[in-house]
Amino acid sequence: MNSPRDPRANQRNRGFKALKQMTKLLFLELHRQNDALKTYTELLTYTKSAVTRNYSEKSINGILDYVGGGKGGAVEVDILEKFYQSTKKALEEAKNEVSQIGRFQ
Repeated sequence: MNSPRDPRANQRNRGFKALKQMTKLLFLELHRQNDALKTYTELLTYTKSAVTRNYSEKSINGILDYVGGGKGGAVEVDILEKFYQSTKKALEEAKNEVSQIGRFQ
């Protein structure tokens, strides 16, 4: 999927990593939870093709632990719910895409 010699794949991978760091920075350091949710939602779009499934799952779990772990203090329940709902929606969409691909092969 992502060849080390493919410059586009490398660029997408860097974009994913940048969004991951932005999400953490916005959430923990700057306490801008809604902005963190926006970058996280954008990061979730990268999980469909930009990075490997294993890496994306590990990153998503890490961010959810980061957000839900209270590392930045108390977190509003509705913010947590939005993070989890965004994740659920992205995973359901990815699952549907994989199912559709399987039917055509």
